[in-house]
Amino acid sequence: MNSLIEIPRSLTPEKVMEDFRKHGVELDYEQAVQYLDLIYFLASVVVDQNFK
Repeated sequence: MNSLIEIPRSLTPEKVMEDFRKHGVELDYEQAVQYLDLIYFLASVVVDQNFK
């Protein structure tokens, strides 16, 4: 599990902020970037563990 897959990032921090705002949650730009980092990290772990 040493080589995590780099997943192309199609979501932007702005889109994340907009989606959260629609659900009543305000995020600043840095929080949106951190959220995306976490989501893409978790996605790469899942792919690495289940599809290799």
